[in-house]
Amino acid sequence: MKKTFILLSLALVSFLYFSDISYAQDQKNVAVAEDGSRPPAGKPLEESTVSGRPRLALGFTLDLLPTALSAAAGRFGMSGQTWLGIEHVRLRLVGGQMYMPQFLIGGDGFKNHKNTVGAFIVDYVFGEHFDGWWVGTGFELWMNEIGNRHAPDQKARWDNLVWTLGGGYIWRAVDNFYIEPWAAIHVPMNNRNISLAGREFKPMPVSGEVSLKIGYFFDL
Repeated sequence: MKKTFILLSLALVSFLYFSDISYAQDQKNVAVAEDGSRPPAGKPLEESTVSGRPRLALGFTLDLLPTALSAAAGRFGMSGQTWLGIEHVRLRLVGGQMYMPQFLIGGDGFKNHKNTVGAFIVDYVFGEHFDGWWVGTGFELWMNEIGNRHAPDQKARWDNLVWTLGGGYIWRAVDNFYIEPWAAIHVPMNNRNISLAGREFKPMPVSGEVSLKIGYFFDL
């Protein structure tokens, strides 16, 4: 099943990449009029692909869910993202740290679940200016730590390689400042039970999240 997830992820990334190449080529073809002429030099154009080069952007994003969950656990957490946009494709680097509130950890004495995350995600954005609907996939590294009240001086630590699939909507509110509601599912590829203080913590085999991001990007 995990091999199937990996193959689906690679297939989606390939589809997004080649779709973008095809779109960019179509836009270049549109730039040439039926009589073979081209737009006058120096004329401002809405689509950068018409001017002969792809539309590029550099963006920065804050995800509000890690901050909210960590606050519910009485701690501070956050997640930031940096992305490069090339036409309709976004290449995202994600880093963050969050603390799980007790109602998401469960019982049996387990507490103080901290998750530090790094990820690389490839998105396809359907809008013309890095806005509108998007879908993306990639892999994340989760570095976990958890304690147990029955062994206050001990911590269990483990790592997960996680496949993720998500989507959302980018609304450019003012200029290139945007608000981005989104959702995703996460599938750990090496999930296992964690033993501590003679008890077992059972991470979920599949998890989901719904969140809100805010950010800004610069046209390059």
